[in-house]
Amino acid sequence: MRTPLICVLLFPLAALCQKIDENKVDELTKASVKRTTWEKVCNSSFSKKFTAYARVSKVDSTLYLGFKAMTGKELSVKEGDEFTLITKGDSITLHSLKSVTSCKGCGSQGFGGSGVEGINLAFIVPAKQAAYLKNNPVQKIRLYTSIGYIEDELNEKNAKTLMKEFELIQ
Repeated sequence: MRTPLICVLLFPLAALCQKIDENKVDELTKASVKRTTWEKVCNSSFSKKFTAYARVSKVDSTLYLGFKAMTGKELSVKEGDEFTLITKGDSITLHSLKSVTSCKGCGSQGFGGSGVEGINLAFIVPAKQAAYLKNNPVQKIRLYTSIGYIEDELNEKNAKTLMKEFELIQ
């Protein structure tokens, strides 16, 4: 009697856990593609700054960090602009792969935030830095934009979520 009740209570939690969203070989390019689900890493309700999501992708042997942010502001990021992940003992700086301008809904995940100005970016993560991020929680992120920089601190739960994203993909 207790087992079904426990399963009913825990199933919704399991459904919300990060996981591999895509794991395939592209039929045209023959590239191996593996992606995690988008997961929240910054909560505007806590920080009052912005809401952000991240996911890690691996195409053949190259790792990418996808980053979406609902900023509520019009901004742009140029190719090569910096995205810094700050841990307790170090900081890792990644560079935007291309120039991107914000648009309504670009930083959202689903319908929530689809009317809010946001941005969707990608960064290459070298293997050594990915291994470091898998074992060291990010405490703060900073993204340089056309209007200066936006930054936020990650709470413990979101820092662990980001670590798990890197763990899943490797």
